[in-house]
Amino acid sequence: MMNEKKTDLPYLMRQYPGLEKIPWIHLIDSPTPVEKLIGLEKELDFKGIYIKRDDLTNPEYGGNKPRKFEFLLGRALKRKKKHILTMGGIGSNHCVANSMFCKQLGLKSVVFLQNQPLTDHVRKNLLLELFYEAKIVHKKTEAGLGTAMIWYMLTHWRSYLIWAGGSNKIGTIGYVNAAFELKKQIDDGIFPEPDFIFTTTGSSGTTAGLLLGCELAGLKSKIIGITVSSEQWASRKRVLDLARKCLAYLRRFDTKIPEIPLSKLENRLEMNTNYFGGTYGIVTDKGQYAVDLIKKTDNIELETTYTGKTLSGLMSFIEKYRDSLQDKTILFINSFSSADQTEKVKKMDYRSLDGKLHRYFDGRIPLSKKVVKIDSNFKNS
Repeated sequence: MMNEKKTDLPYLMRQYPGLEKIPWIHLIDSPTPVEKLIGLEKELDFKGIYIKRDDLTNPEYGGNKPRKFEFLLGRALKRKKKHILTMGGIGSNHCVANSMFCKQLGLKSVVFLQNQPLTDHVRKNLLLELFYEAKIVHKKTEAGLGTAMIWYMLTHWRSYLIWAGGSNKIGTIGYVNAAFELKKQIDDGIFPEPDFIFTTTGSSGTTAGLLLGCELAGLKSKIIGITVSSEQWASRKRVLDLARKCLAYLRRFDTKIPEIPLSKLENRLEMNTNYFGGTYGIVTDKGQYAVDLIKKTDNIELETTYTGKTLSGLMSFIEKYRDSLQDKTILFINSFSSADQTEKVKKMDYRSLDGKLHRYFDGRIPLSKKVVKIDSNFKNS
């Protein structure tokens, strides 16, 4: 922590002062706004839809990642690490965020990437990693990635590994804190307490943090995680496991934090796998429709890998349970960065990337045009 005033501390630390011992750096503009989605409400003929604008967490690169990096990079800096390693698909937002914050903090970002369906968004993120001077290591298999990471860490002793999506017990704290931020906004009368919070579940840390945070903050909200990756990364079991590990870690610093029975977390959490599409990064018809619709109704930018799928789940939820949702409040967490990166991307020439990555730009690998059709009926998993 860098000599922050008490009023600048994360909301979680203000509630539990013992947590001030946890390494943390100030990266986000907090609180992020909560707004009513008036246009979408009109389109769906439903009142009570709000959006948490976490796309605005940081002016250069927003979304859910900056909340996690406040704690992840705080820990790395305290341990005097210089090389920050992480992993993801070739279009990973997390890897871009890692590279951006590392450049700001004078650290070296090393990103280990593997394939996903090629889209314009994938190309943009590869060029952003070039802009932020990341070292890019591309492998075809997870085994290849693992071997390359181990070798890098053995040959660079001041390396620090951040797990995919920043989702471990440390990164999860970022969204425990976000729940306390929501509690303050509710108490201040900015919006009514949500009955349901819809969040994207890619590597599970955001969902786990909100789950634990809402329980600790005393909110009634049920957490609905829409999965956008395979069960290895996004599952009910993984979310609950991350929440429990994060709770145990927090209680090491402040014993005033209560123990929480697993049953309480289980009863608050609902996971839905029906909007994933079967392959990480694949475009779904419902996800694309949701992206296009909210751009038209409320001028909100989403994308098809993560947040578009989550919004499509929210819309199907309203469609199926409309009668029982009267007078209920639904909150959508926008975890996609809305920062305009156009000028940065324009400055980059893909030919400055490693030659093995040129195929993603020169036509040897065509842009994916595959769109998976999803059953629009919301089904609990």
